[in-house]
This record gives sequence, C-alpha cells and structure tokens, in this order.
Amino acid sequence: MEYVRKYRIKDVYDSQTAIEVDMDENDKRFNLQTSRLEKNGQITIPWEYAEQAYKEYSFRFGTDQDLERLHARGGFGVEEIIQFLNDMTRRQEVEIERLKENYESRQQEILNLRRKLRERLFVPNVARKL
Repeated sequence: MEYVRKYRIKDVYDSQTAIEVDMDENDKRFNLQTSRLEKNGQITIPWEYAEQAYKEYSFRFGTDQDLERLHARGGFGVEEIIQFLNDMTRRQEVEIERLKENYESRQQEILNLRRKLRERLFVPNVARKL
C-alpha cells in the first residue's frame, strides 16, 4: 500500500494556497525548514519542486551553493520556497505575455505581407496590357 500525505502550505503574505504537495515516501524529497510551523517533524517536498525554486534562488543569489548543499543544510524555509515559486511564476507570466504580444505582432506582419502579395499578383488585365 502506498503511503501519501497531503500538505497544503499557505502563503503567509496573501493567504492564497501556494503549494499543495502529495508526499509519497518513494520519491526523492527535499527538506523544508519548518520549526515555526510544525514541531512534530520535518516537512519535505518533491525534489522537482525544489529544483524549480532553486532556479529562482540561483537567479537571485548565484550558484555558490548547489541544491544538494542547500538540502544538506536543512533546505529552504517554507516562506522562502513559496516566495521563490511565486516570483518564478510571475516572471514566467510576464514572459508569456511578451511572447503573445510578439506573436500577435508577427501575425499582423504576415497578414500585411499577404495583402501586398495579393495586390501585386492580381493586377487588373488593363494594367497588364500597358
């Protein structure tokens, strides 16, 4: 039988649910520092969430400490990982909007080029005789 614990960790700044984690004992886990929130034991999250948070961490602070070292030193704080993941999500949303605008601009350019090409290809017969 597979053992799974669910945690819902709230963002302390705006009370929105930031992370909901299924905890499967077979997955590689990453420690979260929880001394202020839970005194009955360590909370861990799936390693892939920590990898995503580490991208934001290394963007801010560099790569002097790798993810394994952070894990060995106790992991991220709960508030810290929530902030990293929220900031990363915001940055991705901004990039998505920029890409959408670029796409729409390129689509308009394509339409304009097609219109110009049609105008050149479909010259009236009278103009062709001259």
